Amino acid sequence: MAIFCKKTTLLFVERGDAMNAKQIQRNFIRQVSNFDRFRRLMEHLPDVYFFVKNRKSQLMMGNKLFLVKCGLKNEMDIVGKTDYELFPEDRVENYLKDDRYVMETGNEIVNRVELAPDRDGSFNWFITTKIPLYSEKGRIVGLAAIARDGQKTKTVFLPYFEITKAVQYIKEHYEQPVEIKTLASLVNLSVRQFERKFHLVFKTSPATYIAKVRVEAACERLRNSSEKIAAIAQDVGFYDQSHMVKTFVKIMGVSPTAYRNKYP
Repeated sequence: MAIFCKKTTLLFVERGDAMNAKQIQRNFIRQVSNFDRFRRLMEHLPDVYFFVKNRKSQLMMGNKLFLVKCGLKNEMDIVGKTDYELFPEDRVENYLKDDRYVMETGNEIVNRVELAPDRDGSFNWFITTKIPLYSEKGRIVGLAAIARDGQKTKTVFLPYFEITKAVQYIKEHYEQPVEIKTLASLVNLSVRQFERKFHLVFKTSPATYIAKVRVEAACERLRNSSEKIAAIAQDVGFYDQSHMVKTFVKIMGVSPTAYRNKYP
């Protein structure tokens, strides 16, 4: 019985210390009246895109690197804008889906690896984290997010880069036939080991990832050229137009023609 009492007392002290620490932290935060000075830290992280959105998913702020990503120079140019005004529509649907999840559930999205096009038309992968922002009354009023360029964070996200050579190979050779055994050999894994590790990182199979890269490339061409769909299909690595159309509809939910018509 004495041992139980000692443990209970210790637990009470530990909880008391934790509560006291929280109160100390809150008191300090209340003294920090200028959030902008804290935000300036984000300007000194060269590989981090930082932005904040309100409850309507309208952008409220962003660091310089994020502005460059949007093709803008002045932060005031993004205030009040939605992703639809800055990024391709097919990418926006995924962005807003994540926004809704965070702001409706209060859950965080941490270190999600996702493929996205760069402004030069090439493709890169980013590691994204989104967290909800709360008012003093505990109501979710928006979200804050950071995204890190996958190519610049190798030391931080080493597990993801154990398959970097394979991902880079896909990026550079998606227009050609890409065999899974070739990708596995690049990272010294068996096909089975490679497929398991790839799925662990990207939450999809290598074959599906390759298809998505090709569809992304096709989207870029459909938006910015008048080339025939058959020609695009061959150029981005599909067997023929029929193969591209079937894959495109599966991934994008619309046909290549319908997608192109959105961008007259």
